[in-house]
Amino acid sequence: MHADHPAADEKGAEILQRRAPGDQPAAFLRHVLNRGVARLARDERHAEAIGTAQAAYRYIGTGSIHDAAFLCRGKRVIMRHRAVGGSFEHKQQDHHRGPNDAPGTRQVQRNSSQVLPARQPLLTAATMQPLDDQQSAARAWFEQLRDLICAEFEAIEREAGSDAAFDYIAWERADPSGAPGGGGVRGVMKGRVFEKVGVNVSTVGGTFEGEFGKTIHGADDDPRFFATGISLVAHMANPHVPAVHMNTRFLVTTKRWFGGGADLNPPLPVEEDTADFHATLKAACDAHDTGHYPRFSKWADDYFYIPHRKVHRGVGGIFYDHLEGDFARDFMFTQDVGRAFLAVFPRIVRRRMHQPYEDADVAAQREWRGRYAEFNLVYDRGTLFGLKTGGNIDAILMSLPPLATWS
Repeated sequence: MHADHPAADEKGAEILQRRAPGDQPAAFLRHVLNRGVARLARDERHAEAIGTAQAAYRYIGTGSIHDAAFLCRGKRVIMRHRAVGGSFEHKQQDHHRGPNDAPGTRQVQRNSSQVLPARQPLLTAATMQPLDDQQSAARAWFEQLRDLICAEFEAIEREAGSDAAFDYIAWERADPSGAPGGGGVRGVMKGRVFEKVGVNVSTVGGTFEGEFGKTIHGADDDPRFFATGISLVAHMANPHVPAVHMNTRFLVTTKRWFGGGADLNPPLPVEEDTADFHATLKAACDAHDTGHYPRFSKWADDYFYIPHRKVHRGVGGIFYDHLEGDFARDFMFTQDVGRAFLAVFPRIVRRRMHQPYEDADVAAQREWRGRYAEFNLVYDRGTLFGLKTGGNIDAILMSLPPLATWS
């Protein structure tokens, strides 16, 4: 109890009353806080959810400060919430990162172990060529999106009674020239709902080796490159919950462009989920250009196809590449793709995660996973790019399912 903060104590007592019998106070509050942070990315009014959780942390003696930052319309908005009488501070900055504002980190008081774990930050820009404003802004967004997605996925695990959390491993690469070539952070969680989910971020640069550069947009005559992005693949425990892939990226050669997309991969397709996924992505596309969705959904159908099986990998989504010419416009679109994914996929997971299933469903899921593995090992351009540029092998192959069968 904190006599100097009676309002915080009152809020803390109130929110703790909502937990189910047997829930540990700190675990319950982490769940509340994680959901509030994820929702904050979509609606600033959810600041109250974070504020009440912080008040409750103070009430049980584990006070903390949490920074949830995200890029919005080219500006970086930092919502700093402190549970002091339920008041909040709001500070807005431009997208340039300050010297003490490490990407992807959470600031917490070190007076207790019962606080949210810090996300591993990416390696500093000093490990490769200096980043310009556009490169820094794109990198910052991908790292923030990683934090928001991981928080929401961990919140889903809490709803299922699991304490699973992401493990983060930082890695770095050397350029073929021997110079530092950047690196990334691999995040993996294995839980009750997410049998295996990987969320990776990376920022790399240097020169392409050999003939590979000639296959990359704008690198025919100049092998220098820069790439930053987020890549996510989730394989689910319940066969009725679809697997999913999402990736967005920003690349620089003699050209500058965004690419990425998201596609749903259900072992047991449900029309409601497919329609929801596509409608959400279409809305994100239409907000920028009504021609985007027809073009990008067809591109996904063409790309996520397994020629030797003559089947599609899943039920589609969107895929785009070489989006260039107007950085601000294309960056906004890429951000909205990430936000659309964050809105729709957790909704689908919650809709299906408690649905009963049988052994035959699991068998169908594992055989379908074999098809997924075949595509990623034989045809996926991201896998090839990672291997050709000296990326972390475990991060590159995190997309492979934990269990698969071939009949």
